[in-house]
Amino acid sequence: MRVQQRLMSGLMMVALTTLASAADPPADSFEAAVEIARQMDPEAALNMGRELRKRADQGDADATYDLATMLMMHGRFGPAANEKTIAEWDKIGERRPASEWLFRAAEGGSQDAIEHVCAMAEDPLGPAALRERSKASCEALRKKYPAQ
Repeated sequence: MRVQQRLMSGLMMVALTTLASAADPPADSFEAAVEIARQMDPEAALNMGRELRKRADQGDADATYDLATMLMMHGRFGPAANEKTIAEWDKIGERRPASEWLFRAAEGGSQDAIEHVCAMAEDPLGPAALRERSKASCEALRKKYPAQ
């Protein structure tokens, strides 16, 4: 189970990073946000994670998407993980993979999350189960929450 979580988190990060770098991103892009999260002080990141979790619990889909990003970066298997804060990130994310938070954000209407879910459906390196779930969700999410 733990190996599967590591694999899912790693592949999710690769998929999202690949998507973000596919075009010349504007300054406020996912890639820029990831770079900011990567450079955050571990305690500041943890405080942000707590706040995002509160907002996610209140139904804020964009905060849920941001939480997924922070969990990918600072959670147990993230590139910015800090051994002193991992246990707290586990509590914030309920030890669920970041992909679960991403799907939750997409189902709540976050356009960024929907686009990432759809991108995962086309990722040949992603786990088959994640690709299938993404394929099954993509069109329904785009119909329910059309881009504005």
